[in-house]
Amino acid sequence: MDRPIPGAWNATLHAARLGFIRASRGKVLYGSMILLALPYIGIAIASATGTTLDHEAQVAMMRAWTDTLLSLVAVLVAYGGVAEEVSRGSAVYFWTRPQPRWALPMGKFLASSLLVIPAALLLIVVGSALVGSPVPAGKLALAITLSALVHIALALAAGALYPRHAVVTALVAMAILDLAIYAIPGAAQTISPVFHLRNLAGLLPPAGALNKILPRPNVSATTSVIVLLGQTILFLLVAAIRVTKWEYRPRT
Repeated sequence: MDRPIPGAWNATLHAARLGFIRASRGKVLYGSMILLALPYIGIAIASATGTTLDHEAQVAMMRAWTDTLLSLVAVLVAYGGVAEEVSRGSAVYFWTRPQPRWALPMGKFLASSLLVIPAALLLIVVGSALVGSPVPAGKLALAITLSALVHIALALAAGALYPRHAVVTALVAMAILDLAIYAIPGAAQTISPVFHLRNLAGLLPPAGALNKILPRPNVSATTSVIVLLGQTILFLLVAAIRVTKWEYRPRT
């Protein structure tokens, strides 16, 4: 009797389980968690040594945590989701079975999200309880959740496009979107995920001199959520289309 063709959902769960196991065994995950704890460690050390951090200093630390450290952690955890399967040759298993290829990046997206987001949210809860938080926890939780989603999807798209240079591609793309485009004053900033993450968390810095010439866009929280979810879907579509169309070969 022929074996039943696995459905898309089962194939996605299989890829997610595989990605979860591999990521949880890697050193990158645990090193990334230490990175996430750095701002709270800094605040705790300052408090223990009697150094008082004013509100602006704490906001600056949380700003760096939300749109730099967390984004970097998400990329480092997720970039190998597709790329490592290709380099190891195990992607052939997915390509030769009667299941949709896009289940691989979707499963890896699910696995990386389940690793990064709960850890970040737990750190927010524990850190806020121990040393406090300069911004509302609810806004911060929404911002870090969306930050993780969009950067995980970005890393998976980079790995699908250039599996042999996935981490470099992902970091360059993150630098362009999060740093270069955000540095452009005016409406161009709305392309950058960092703008919307800071907008959601209430961490946008004071407008600079260039913003007087090209005013900063006034964007609602709902619009920021929609843009970030749209970017996440776009990056996932790129990854899914790439693995569907491209004929991968294992590295020799």
